[in-house]
Amino acid sequence: MRGFGICWFIGCLPLWAGEMPEKAAKYHAALAQRPESAVLFQRFRDAWLEERPAEELDAELGARADAGEPAAWAILARERLAADRGDEALAAFAKAREASPAAWIDMEM
Repeated sequence: MRGFGICWFIGCLPLWAGEMPEKAAKYHAALAQRPESAVLFQRFRDAWLEERPAEELDAELGARADAGEPAAWAILARERLAADRGDEALAAFAKAREASPAAWIDMEM
């Protein structure tokens, strides 16, 4: 019977992976439209951390960036900067700039 519980848990992992907490998902949707917003980013991060650990946030944002989701590299870079991982944040910001050069022109103005 114990083996069944473990198999059930492992079988359900794909259902939970990649699913954001509801409150965080709402902020993320807005943040994807306006990745330059410091207020939206902080609200998104706080909403995530209310329910899940920071490691899962980094993994989720990394998966979205690797999948080519718009603004994902910029959001991941901001998360890594907030987590005090400056070198990784710079690398993610560079990828964000490569992915969407026009967005960076808007942010610099």
